[in-house]
Amino acid sequence: MGVKIIKPPVKNITTINGRHSRCRLSKGSLVVGRTKRGFQSLIEFDITALPPFLTILSGTLNVFVFENTCPQAEQIIDAHQILSPWCKRKTILFENMPTASADVSNVNGCFLTFDITSLIVDWYIGVSANLGVLLQVRNQQRPGLIGFCSNRAFDSRCWPFLEVTFLEPLPGDNCGQMLDSDERITTCNRVQTTANLTVQCFNYTYYVINSGTQNASISLELSPDGTNWMTDIPPQVITPGAMLALVPGVIARFACLAFQSTMHNQHTVLDICVRGS
Repeated sequence: MGVKIIKPPVKNITTINGRHSRCRLSKGSLVVGRTKRGFQSLIEFDITALPPFLTILSGTLNVFVFENTCPQAEQIIDAHQILSPWCKRKTILFENMPTASADVSNVNGCFLTFDITSLIVDWYIGVSANLGVLLQVRNQQRPGLIGFCSNRAFDSRCWPFLEVTFLEPLPGDNCGQMLDSDERITTCNRVQTTANLTVQCFNYTYYVINSGTQNASISLELSPDGTNWMTDIPPQVITPGAMLALVPGVIARFACLAFQSTMHNQHTVLDICVRGS
């Protein structure tokens, strides 16, 4: 099981009476509630950082409440799916039924959480367009304002974020996905490693080409959890112009290539291609 934090939102604004227009509020804040006018907040995240073929278990929207002018009164904030693009001076279209709700009574100086799992799943699998979430108070007639930190707040710890919990595909359940990675590196006197790849679902091979003019030492490193590593293929010397293929001998969740110059201050360039299916 894995957890992905998506932060900050790519867009967030406060609207007046449901319209996307200029709102003279602090740039670091989002507001919902009512004074003489009604205020709603729109928040949108880019979820393309989520890898393909995940099973999403839960997803929450989290916003930091820094101001609550009616903390003693019972007040519910609803999160609605946005159905139309954010167009200036046009009414924002959103789903009437809220996706999630949260009680903001007695909440101040902490995060407020909305369970929007079903909406994140629909965005992820493409059932719904990801146009974001609209936040508004349920009782539109009660005066009072609730302020959230936006993605322009000075303290990044207070930015809105999504927290997505998921299961990764089982080994052999890659649904036709290919592992296709290319990286060019330069060796040095100390041991370095390539980026860690998630390889549990694949049959794969590391191809290493020495495109430079000096020898280098390479080895294949594997890990079950990203913390504890073992050397699966011990260090081998690759000469200039040569290519070596490294095939793992055991199943692991993560893999990387370790490399180093064999002679002090005599460095070379390695092209590393990983192919798997």
